[in-house]
Amino acid sequence: MEAVTLVDQSAEVALQHVLDLHRMMRDQRESSDPQVRECCRLIHELVGDVASVRNAAYLLRKTA
Repeated sequence: MEAVTLVDQSAEVALQHVLDLHRMMRDQRESSDPQVRECCRLIHELVGDVASVRNAAYLLRKTA
């Protein structure tokens, strides 16, 4: 298996997990607890980071 394929598959699984967590925390974004709000913000950021890894793997595969 190519390294790019492995990265893409791993990122796909990670993205699904973090999206599940993001959905669970969605209702907590307006929480009065600053730690909960910060957790929601960080989860949202993580979704973008993992999506970026998948996009990078796609671009690597496309240029190879």
